[in-house]
Amino acid sequence: MASKSVFVGKWSYLMSDTNADPDGRIVLIEMLSFGPCEVYEWGIDNNGLPYEEYQWCENEFF
Repeated sequence: MASKSVFVGKWSYLMSDTNADPDGRIVLIEMLSFGPCEVYEWGIDNNGLPYEEYQWCENEFF
């Protein structure tokens, strides 16, 4: 399944593929902002448990 995205304001909502990454996690939904640059991610970890991850990326560009 190819990933699908939609833009709402400054946010991009991405529904990812359901394939596991090398760490065994499956990303279900990603929410990206381009000002300030930040990422929210929800999915299933390698133990089959739901997880939520947040990354602040703004400082990496300055």
